[in-house]
Amino acid sequence: MVFVGYLPLTLSDYLDTNFDIGPVSVFAPALFFASLGFISVLSLQSVLLQNPTVLLGTAGLVLATVLSTALYGLSVYEQTDNARTKIRAAMRATGYTDLLLFAVLLLFLVPIIAFPANPQVDGGVLNLYEHFLGYALGFMTSYITETQLRYGD
Repeated sequence: MVFVGYLPLTLSDYLDTNFDIGPVSVFAPALFFASLGFISVLSLQSVLLQNPTVLLGTAGLVLATVLSTALYGLSVYEQTDNARTKIRAAMRATGYTDLLLFAVLLLFLVPIIAFPANPQVDGGVLNLYEHFLGYALGFMTSYITETQLRYGD
């Protein structure tokens, strides 16, 4: 999950380097928060209907991640000159689009496998917290390191 946590940073660096879409320091958190909202629903889907408090907490978490994603997404859009033109050019580039779509697919497909609806496995329970921790730490450590290297103190 650490490598999947590193994927939002890699995707945003790829888009910034090849297509000049958004600064990495803003686009990477937008991708991270988008996938975090998805993961929060996946990881709690087995207990959502059984406990209304968990349902309310999950709804709050999803709302917070959606708002964070929107905030970062709008910031990327404002900071990228001719964003629509650059996005269209990125979608028309052969080879580049395939890699981009595969990486986005991985970003949202791996959590479906890592956070199953029923976490009970043969004789035990899958540790969803450990998967989430690996994902979050994988993003945070790589993001902090990258921004410190690029922008300094």
